[in-house]
Amino acid sequence: MAHVLNQEQLDYLHRHFRVTTQLSCHRAQSISAIQLLHPIICDNYLNEVGIMLESPSKQVSASQFSKRYAFLIVVPALYTMSVYNKGLNVSLENSHIDSIHHDQHWMPTIRLESLEVTDPAPGRRHVWRDQVLQTIFAHNLAKVWQALAKTANISKNILWENTAIYVYWLYETRMEQETNKEIKGRISEDFNYLVNEAPPYLFGESENPLKKYYHRPTTYNDEKQPVRIRKTCCLYDQLPSSAQDYCQTCPKKYRNCARG
Repeated sequence: MAHVLNQEQLDYLHRHFRVTTQLSCHRAQSISAIQLLHPIICDNYLNEVGIMLESPSKQVSASQFSKRYAFLIVVPALYTMSVYNKGLNVSLENSHIDSIHHDQHWMPTIRLESLEVTDPAPGRRHVWRDQVLQTIFAHNLAKVWQALAKTANISKNILWENTAIYVYWLYETRMEQETNKEIKGRISEDFNYLVNEAPPYLFGESENPLKKYYHRPTTYNDEKQPVRIRKTCCLYDQLPSSAQDYCQTCPKKYRNCARG
């Protein structure tokens, strides 16, 4: 059955995860998600992204855009599923990436045409959860990643690991702040399912990409906090704004490091 989120929930998604229903004034740099599947439109859009980020190549543009896209699609949808026990409609047809700039930083939002959500039927949450996950991953991200990979000649492994880091952060860090025992139990169950049990077809792939990149964080050298080193590089260090610095979990950064 379809319902809508209450105002408090909508405000939370807007404030923390940039979910909106408002049109951006930067229309030339905005795009509906389904347009990304069109080769020419996708290519032109990556050129726009490259200009905004001062990217040296289309591969770098595609990787950096995919991080923003993954955050906007995956994070609010999974948060809504696990915390609110609702299914947010992030289908290609319902999603728009609207361009917003804050203090010279590109911070796009996700604009949803419909804010209707679905509820799990009593005793059938596992079936409903699969439907929600399939919409997020197989019916949206997998198709967009395929389009980006073909247009920018970039490995889908990079795009999927860009996705995975947000899923891990959301469940291991962001949603750890929840205190309700029922919600915490649901969060734990959903995360275990995502990284250990979810079948590949839910992701539109031959293997579960969240399971592929999941491993225990490790302590390196004198660092106090363990880190989960990526298997792929997101190419961030090639942006001028990075000053050739690496991400915190970049494999290049730890190439010659010893485990603690």
